[in-house]
Amino acid sequence: MRVIEMYIDLINEELDGAKEYAEKYLEYKTSKPQWARMCSEMASDELKHAGYIQDIAQQTADGLSWMPDATRDKWSHCVSHMGERIALVKMMLSK
Repeated sequence: MRVIEMYIDLINEELDGAKEYAEKYLEYKTSKPQWARMCSEMASDELKHAGYIQDIAQQTADGLSWMPDATRDKWSHCVSHMGERIALVKMMLSK
């Protein structure tokens, strides 16, 4: 199911972006507070986008009558690691 794999890629891109913005937030936190605030907002937006994509992908997956085992495994892995990745970004932004 290429569509599910496309959603997995999109989710990973959003989560990667969120982490990059969170890293910039930490970098700018003391030297450029306004930039840090913007980076924090962008990281939060990326997390929100990942959540939206996950919702769409889950509804798509639920509507499928059949999914290859490899795709189902990739989707399960994506969903289970998504929580960890979100928690890491939120922790970075709370510092």
